[in-house]
Amino acid sequence: MYRQQFLALNTIGANNYSMLDYWEALDYYLKAYSIALKHLDENEEMTFLNNIAIPYSKESDLLKAEKYFPKHIYLQKNIKKM
Repeated sequence: MYRQQFLALNTIGANNYSMLDYWEALDYYLKAYSIALKHLDENEEMTFLNNIAIPYSKESDLLKAEKYFPKHIYLQKNIKKM
């Protein structure tokens, strides 16, 4: 059921993001990211690195956003090689 929980948290996060509630979206994205790290593969992890970075950048917390974007790019390049 980890995949379903992951998808549910992502959807809730996306809904909050679309309502411009970036901090609430981030909370759900971080929960989904935790599940991805523990129970799912790198594709889900890669998606959520990007999802986590975007709300930080919208809230002008560029130092935290900068922490996640490079990890996303690194995984994206390495997953495509596999």
